[in-house]
Amino acid sequence: RNDLKKANLKKSFWTKKKIIQDIFKSKDYKKKLILIAPHAFSDAPHGEGTLVFRDYYAHFKETLDYIHKKKLTNAFWLIKPHPSRKDYGELGMIEKMMDNYKSDYLKLCPKNFSAINSTEICDNVITGRGTMGLEFACFGKKPIFAGSATYSGLSFAKEINSKKKYFQQIIQLLKVKKLNNSDILLAL
Repeated sequence: RNDLKKANLKKSFWTKKKIIQDIFKSKDYKKKLILIAPHAFSDAPHGEGTLVFRDYYAHFKETLDYIHKKKLTNAFWLIKPHPSRKDYGELGMIEKMMDNYKSDYLKLCPKNFSAINSTEICDNVITGRGTMGLEFACFGKKPIFAGSATYSGLSFAKEINSKKKYFQQIIQLLKVKKLNNSDILLAL
C-alpha cells in the first residue's frame, strides 16, 4: 500500500520518440526501449519466490554491468528507481551508481516519468520479481524476471532459474514479440 502511494501514477506526457530524443539524444526510433525496474535494495529478496541473485542490489548492479560490458547498444535501457527508495534510506543510490555507466544507451528515466507512462511506451521490462512485470503483461509486453514472482507459473512472463539463463534472456529480449490476446487476458 505504501509503495502504491509513493508511485507516480499520473499520466505523463512522455512519448517514446521524446524519451529517445531528449534522454538518449538520438533519432533512432526503431530501437527497443527497455525499462529496468529495480526493487528497493533492502526489500526481502527471497520471500514468496526465488531470486537468482544474492539480493536486489546484486541483481541491479550485475544487470547494469552486463549491459555496459557487452555494449548492448541495439536497445535503449531506461532505469526507473523504486518509488519507496526514500523510505528505505536509499534515495540517491541508483543515481550515484549510474555515474559508473556513462553511455548513450543506458540512462535514468526523468523524474516525472510515471509507471503508467512506462507501460505505454517501453517495449519490455526487466525486474527482479516485481509488479511492474504484471503491469507490462497487461499491456501485451512480456516481462523478464530474475526469479519467480507471486504470479509465477503463468505463460505471460519469462521466468529465469539461473543467472546464465537470465543474461541470455537479456540478449534475446530484443527479439521478444508482444503477448497474444489470451496471455494479456490472463495477466489482466
